[in-house]
Amino acid sequence: MYKLKLMFEWGGGIIWCDNDAAREVYEVGAIEEKLPLSKNLLEELENLSKIHDGALDWSNPSGSSPGRKKSLNTLREMH
Repeated sequence: MYKLKLMFEWGGGIIWCDNDAAREVYEVGAIEEKLPLSKNLLEELENLSKIHDGALDWSNPSGSSPGRKKSLNTLREMH
């Protein structure tokens, strides 16, 4: 049985393998592009990834991020 997990990664990727059986088929890294997902779902995942990435100040990753609050509010509004 393949196990997958949803996990945001800075710079992209949301769906990942979570066991050896899945890694044997899909290999390592984000796999949403390898799955039979609709174009609409792939676009939604890309949008979520962009919102997530907006929470990080890419010019100062270890500093406080002014985009964090905005990104969290956007995610809450989508729910």
